[in-house]
Amino acid sequence: MFLILFIVLMIPISPLILVWIIGKIIEPVIELYNDVVWASFNTLHNKINPYKEN
Repeated sequence: MFLILFIVLMIPISPLILVWIIGKIIEPVIELYNDVVWASFNTLHNKINPYKEN
């Protein structure tokens, strides 16, 4: 009985948990992607603009 009640109460929250879990899984991929994109962008920026900002 408690388990059924728990599941019923969890239904509205479960999409949030699912989104959070998916976010946790995707986060390293996004960080890796950002590192690759920003690395190429920064090298391009340094070629165009030789002086570096401190």
